Amino acid sequence: MLDGIKETDYFYFVHSYVVKKSPAAAALTDYGGKFVSVIEKGNIFA
Repeated sequence: MLDGIKETDYFYFVHSYVVKKSPAAAALTDYGGKFVSVIEKGNIFA
């Protein structure tokens, strides 16, 4: 899911809620503190 995405690429988050860190976290974003921005578990990606 993250192939071709560079660490310096930008994304826009429309919501203001976050999920707790978990083993399913595939990516974190550091913006005013680190938060989970991609979740991957089995064939589910969000």
